Amino acid sequence: MFQSMISGAMASGIPYWVVGAFMLGSVCSIATVLVSVLSTAELPPSDEELAALRAEKHGPGRMISEIREAIVDMPVELRKLALVYFFQWFAMNCYWQFITLSMAQSIWDVDPHAEHLASNEGYTQATAWTGMVNGWYNIVTFMVSFALASAARRRGAKLVHIAALLCATVGLLIVPHLDNKWLVLVAITGLGIAWASILGVPYIMAVRMIPSTRYGVYMGIINMMIVIPMLIQTVSFSWIYSHLLGSNPNNAITFAAVFLGLAAAAMLWIKEPPIVRDVEDLSTQLPAAH
Repeated sequence: MFQSMISGAMASGIPYWVVGAFMLGSVCSIATVLVSVLSTAELPPSDEELAALRAEKHGPGRMISEIREAIVDMPVELRKLALVYFFQWFAMNCYWQFITLSMAQSIWDVDPHAEHLASNEGYTQATAWTGMVNGWYNIVTFMVSFALASAARRRGAKLVHIAALLCATVGLLIVPHLDNKWLVLVAITGLGIAWASILGVPYIMAVRMIPSTRYGVYMGIINMMIVIPMLIQTVSFSWIYSHLLGSNPNNAITFAAVFLGLAAAAMLWIKEPPIVRDVEDLSTQLPAAH
């Protein structure tokens, strides 16, 4: 819609409609977070809990010490889950960085190494279609999220996450070979299923692995398991892309597919903890919180 309404481009070649889309995204992001913050009541601690909190040592040193202790005491199965997180988040960062270049090359015959790429009409079309593709896989995510949560409770989170990751693996293996933009929407459906699982199902397993008294620090560590693989990808993938993948964006998408498959394989290594009903009730709220 913005592409048809807003014309012109910045000096760098980035279309103003892309800038407008990011502005709208920022407003939506901030507004929805504020709705959650302002409308969700926080349960106040009891007098005993408050006294215990005030008696604890605080400050950066104590925080670092607590994180270090939690890492040392981390359950073995949660350590294995960290490997799954490494592969799946490394892969997702590859996808986000290269899907536009991949489609521009495969569908619009754009040379990904051409000068002034941002002003290339084919690349502009690919950029717009990336919005459609990403929008579609997020719609799929919304449609399957509740079904995945239900299946995880009935069949086990481990099998559900493996199946979802394999759906994404197959979809991303197909994407670089398509020259029809509409077929990309079909292939990317698998990523939408996996995205629903990535944002929710591992948490169902994680809350069964950690003591309830340390949810806070371990949820922080789990978020580190997301950020650190993405940082590693950011600093390392340039070399991988140029030396191992021939600077070909289609190969980068294939690489992402392989890493999602490795994440599914790593899940096989995990011994899933038993299902505890009250923990399951808590876990269904976690994806929204994340």
